[in-house]
Amino acid sequence: MRTAICVSGLPRFPEGYKSLMDLKHYLHGPTEIDWYFYLWDIKEDKKWISWVKENLNTIEIVSTPTPEFNSELNKEAYEEVIRRRGYFTVKPQNIYCMFHGIDECNKLTKKSPNPYDVVIRTRLDLLYTSHFYLDDLAFRVDRGSHL
Repeated sequence: MRTAICVSGLPRFPEGYKSLMDLKHYLHGPTEIDWYFYLWDIKEDKKWISWVKENLNTIEIVSTPTPEFNSELNKEAYEEVIRRRGYFTVKPQNIYCMFHGIDECNKLTKKSPNPYDVVIRTRLDLLYTSHFYLDDLAFRVDRGSHL
């Protein structure tokens, strides 16, 4: 079974090391897992890049500046976030960046010549410290698929 894991957002390390290893451990088994990263570029230590290459079957890592929001290119999306959430309840910049990262990371998997059976979306600030967190969310071969 071919599985892609798409990780997007801020490169939250050192917490991200544990998060990724917990997820990898949870998904162990007869599954081929390819990892894709679409993270915002920050001016901190970049040793995490070599770590993910060494510890995960990393297919692609994109480190990009945080996208601009409320520009002519995404004015319609900005207005929709305001309409649905209100300006003071949620920061539209954060919502836009999160979904932009999800979309861009998902596009990375489309470059693969063979389609994936399962694509798992996650962020680095989600910690999988026990089966409790993923048990009802993850794809489990032994119990059938449910995402």
